[in-house]
Amino acid sequence: MEDMAQLNIVHLINVRWYNACAYYALALAAAQKRLGHNVLLAGDGDNPYISLARDWGLEFDLRPQFSSYFPNLIKNLMWLRKLSKEKGFEIVVAHRGEAHVAAALAKMIFGLDYVLIRVRGDVRPPRSDSYNRLLYGKATDGIICPTDKHRRRYLKTFRIDSSMVITIPAGIEYEHYRKPLNQVELKGKYGIKDGDRVVTILGRLSPIKGHEVFIRMAGLLNDLRNVHFLIAGKEYEVRIDDLHRLIDKYGDPEKFTIIGQVDDVRAILQITDIAVIPSLGSEMIARVALEFMASGKPIVASNVNALAEIIDDGEGGFLVKAGDIDGFANAVKILLDDTDRRDSFGAHNLLQAQTRFSTEKWAQDSINFYKGFLR
Repeated sequence: MEDMAQLNIVHLINVRWYNACAYYALALAAAQKRLGHNVLLAGDGDNPYISLARDWGLEFDLRPQFSSYFPNLIKNLMWLRKLSKEKGFEIVVAHRGEAHVAAALAKMIFGLDYVLIRVRGDVRPPRSDSYNRLLYGKATDGIICPTDKHRRRYLKTFRIDSSMVITIPAGIEYEHYRKPLNQVELKGKYGIKDGDRVVTILGRLSPIKGHEVFIRMAGLLNDLRNVHFLIAGKEYEVRIDDLHRLIDKYGDPEKFTIIGQVDDVRAILQITDIAVIPSLGSEMIARVALEFMASGKPIVASNVNALAEIIDDGEGGFLVKAGDIDGFANAVKILLDDTDRRDSFGAHNLLQAQTRFSTEKWAQDSINFYKGFLR
């Protein structure tokens, strides 16, 4: 293959909802397209984020069926061989295990001459069995991990050259979050007083996201005046009624607003004064942290996975041991009491979103990594 300036790239993605892995695939593909590369997304026809991909101007091939795995394996292999001839792509990027297996088998069986990259945004560690050693040792050219923690896991698990595995954190289109909105109007919409400082948790309602920690933390701050606690996120394993029961037990219901799923998070981000991300695990990509950073907000977060790597402790926020309710309360109180520090942390985070985590840098770092495997 020639090391050409413009690449032909196929991103393979199949997940059940628009989670952080789907964000990594779609947003990266869009950023690579803006750099002038030919980009195609491919996955199951019932993927819930296909309309979003098309809104972003991305082409989505609906022919493969990766979620079914082995029942459709032959079909997927034949599709990859046909697509390779039709599109002449150099790079295949697999964002899930099912697509990774299909792309690896097609490459080995048909002798397809593409670079196979695995993006591993899943929090689960890689398994060291003969199947995975073959998959990563023989058919996979490169591995992208959003965190250094995951990269170290791969290097420890498999006997592969360190140059094969790289850390490339997700990026954020910061300009999307900078359009000013009427905060007085937005606060009124959610029943929040204009003078109240807003402490926010944003994310799906799931035990791993630490909503109980957030509510119990708020209970320790009940005596503070002009503070409001905002919970936004779609119901999953946790229901809104469950949160209300916790608030009745630990907090002051008058100081809480729960608004459920939000289609456009920019309003929530802009009325927030302090972002809290008390996740007990997960967060291998930490999209919500990047969104708060792009909005110029200070963050108090658990020191887990990507949160511990992208948030600069003491400069853009505070990192707290996961589940430490007192620690979260103390960190939030420090920021509530110090407007200058809130502003300084927020400005630092915005600068990081504009530079270290810009989508342009994200896309270019990935392109540079791909090109290292072209022959």
